[in-house]
Amino acid sequence: MAGDRAPAFPAQRLERLRRRGRSFRYQSLDTGGGATEVQTASIGDSAGAMMARPDVTHQYAQTNLQLFNQMLAGGYSDADLELMRRCYDLAIQLFSGLYRPTGKPFLSHLVGTASILAAMETPAPVVGAGLLHAAYTHGDFGIQFPSHRRREQVRRGASREVEDVVARYGKLTWTDASMRAIRRDLRPVTESPGQAPEQRSVILIRLANELEDSLDLGLLYCLKGDERQPANGLYADTIVELARDLGFAEVAHSLAQALQENRVGPPPPPALRTAATSSYTAMSTSYRMRPTVRIGRSLFAYLRPMLDRLAAIRTARAQ
Repeated sequence: MAGDRAPAFPAQRLERLRRRGRSFRYQSLDTGGGATEVQTASIGDSAGAMMARPDVTHQYAQTNLQLFNQMLAGGYSDADLELMRRCYDLAIQLFSGLYRPTGKPFLSHLVGTASILAAMETPAPVVGAGLLHAAYTHGDFGIQFPSHRRREQVRRGASREVEDVVARYGKLTWTDASMRAIRRDLRPVTESPGQAPEQRSVILIRLANELEDSLDLGLLYCLKGDERQPANGLYADTIVELARDLGFAEVAHSLAQALQENRVGPPPPPALRTAATSSYTAMSTSYRMRPTVRIGRSLFAYLRPMLDRLAAIRTARAQ
């Protein structure tokens, strides 16, 4: 019947769990257009807690094929799709073997971020920048000390417009204080449609990045989420208000929902959680880093603070 509700888990499975004397919360799906109902059954272990999770399914792409099909259905032009192909091919080179703290392939995170931007019908260069947004923070360029060489590689692999947004993203400071400053300095697009469009695109990519990280209860699957949890309420309020103030109502709503699910959702079993607090590289046993690359990376990591200070001085003088 139209008004009947079917449990999200098979009835036979629920009955077996009831016979075992366990209890858990499960979600009933409304097939008649009414409100979703939450019911309670009995489970007490971590496996039951996993089934108690809210429905966190989403429509965003996680593979290149899903992203391409999404953009085809969204009416992006052939030139736009060609740009996305180039961006994806470059992303494969820069992020192979890299994983998020949850163990999720970094490339899937990038595709998901781009998918969120495509769902908002942002211009293709912004979607492409979303796919490459971590190029200058996590990308593997080998030994390329001068930053202009890395930038030239991204320009050749993607486009100059995409690279400009990616470079701006790499310089974006993302703290509670900086988010408050952004809210103070940038008004909603409806009030000032011509105000700092480049910066607005960078902030939108960052918001899409935060949303993608929070999907599938991602913050609960690693220690990085634990670090954020104590301040998660304040953080969620700040980031959601920022998205809303900048006119990104859809992102604000999705962020609020995803962060709330991470805040109240039961943790997964310990066996499914990683001890990582940052992205990490995992290569096959046949992979061997060349000594020159290993030495170069160590030297660059040592010199990077000084190089960043010099770059800031040059930028200040240029202004």
